[in-house]
Amino acid sequence: MSLRRSNHIQVEDATWRALREEVIPQAFSDSPGTRKAIRSDLAAAVDRDSSAHGMSTPFLNHKGVHSLQAYRVSHWFWTKGR
Repeated sequence: MSLRRSNHIQVEDATWRALREEVIPQAFSDSPGTRKAIRSDLAAAVDRDSSAHGMSTPFLNHKGVHSLQAYRVSHWFWTKGR
């Protein structure tokens, strides 16, 4: 059973690696407005959250910002018919 679980984890790691190294960068480079939108999302989070000291805090810790970025990649998939 542990061998089966380790194989499953390896597949998940390979899938995440492919997403991280190929698909997500392609989505961001394919859509030039995406980077501007991300910067805008981060600036809005910093402006509205007094505990955010710089853009790294919302980028690393805020689930709402993470959700927006996931939506942007998902929307790119949808518009490309993938």
